[in-house]
Amino acid sequence: MGDVPTTEKQRSKPRSEAQKRRRTELHLARVDDRRAVEERAILTRYKDLKAAMRRAGLRIGPISDIPRKLDDPIARFEMLRARVERWDALWSITLRKRETRGKIIIGGAVLARLADMIESDQTDRDFLAGVITLLDERVPRVRDRLVVRELLNATDTGDVALPLRPGGPLDETLEQALAALGEGLSAFERGHVGGGHFGDNGDEADLTELV
Repeated sequence: MGDVPTTEKQRSKPRSEAQKRRRTELHLARVDDRRAVEERAILTRYKDLKAAMRRAGLRIGPISDIPRKLDDPIARFEMLRARVERWDALWSITLRKRETRGKIIIGGAVLARLADMIESDQTDRDFLAGVITLLDERVPRVRDRLVVRELLNATDTGDVALPLRPGGPLDETLEQALAALGEGLSAFERGHVGGGHFGDNGDEADLTELV
């Protein structure tokens, strides 16, 4: 057999204690570097959260107390990350709630404007026509359009010219509109469209189909 290459001989030699320590030190240094990079990213996120919440009139908790509470750098890092991740999650929830509230406010303002409209006023008629055009373009679902049409009709604006599906006839029923799109009525809807009542067939209403 031929001689074993020098590189393989070197690999087979056991590492000395000094080499092991050096290898461990290099590994720990890389871990520290990665943690330092992540910590900078977390601190940047904290500053962004603090600024965004301040604009919304909210305050975020401090992080300056962490070094006083913990001596170990790893423990300090973990506490910092946990706090910022928690605040980030809470801010996301707050944003969703604010967005929902904003949509409700905008919708309420539009409905209030429609409720106060004067049928003989051309400006009011133009406003209503614009709202209907917008809804016809932006609301594709049949059940959503039914709810919107009933809500608008309740504002004394007269029969709103919003079909139950885009391009459909105004006198189309819910069942016809759904059938045209290859869909069907839910158990709850079938009971009401057919003149029945909830629970006539011993079935619970599938309310998930309505939303």
